[in-house]
Amino acid sequence: SGLIYYNWDAKTNVTTTPPPVTERTLLHIGMDFNVTPLVAAIAVVEDDQITVVDEIRMDGSNTFEMAQEIRNRYPNNRIWCYPDASGQARKTSSHTSDHRILQQAGFTIKAKGNNPPVRDRIASVNANLKSAEGDIRLRIAPNCKNVIKCISSQVYKEGTLVPDKSSDTDHMNDALGYLVHWINPIRSPKAQATGPQ
Repeated sequence: SGLIYYNWDAKTNVTTTPPPVTERTLLHIGMDFNVTPLVAAIAVVEDDQITVVDEIRMDGSNTFEMAQEIRNRYPNNRIWCYPDASGQARKTSSHTSDHRILQQAGFTIKAKGNNPPVRDRIASVNANLKSAEGDIRLRIAPNCKNVIKCISSQVYKEGTLVPDKSSDTDHMNDALGYLVHWINPIRSPKAQATGPQ
């Protein structure tokens, strides 16, 4: 079918019992920077278990407004943010980088100089949805309808291993991929076979 996240199974990856979020909960947020949409996947991590408990999609927005929305929802929580690495240089309607805006909002930034290869992010998400041993380490709360829609429907361009970005499902998957790859990274078989590029 060309589905990118072929290990997705709503029966096992959607949880009806997500972990509770209190003001003491450390939140982990994957974020992808765009004007439309600007998206965030908000997760709780327990050991190696990742549960996406909330989501934000903002159209025609900017990183200042995203940071404010997160703080409106979670005013007292510690927040670790796993953003698109390009945000350390990219400017959003100001002279301040996206990463700096998030830091000024009190978020801890978890990002390296460059994003991990797309194929490695995809491999990480698939392995966390269901490992070769059958372990499930990534679950989504049912209220995260955009995350569920995106992860269950994004495909490759026909005849290629290039993700199709035409259906507006790529941004949330990118945000989730940054988070998952940092917490539970898996390198794709091709990357392992060929070594560093």
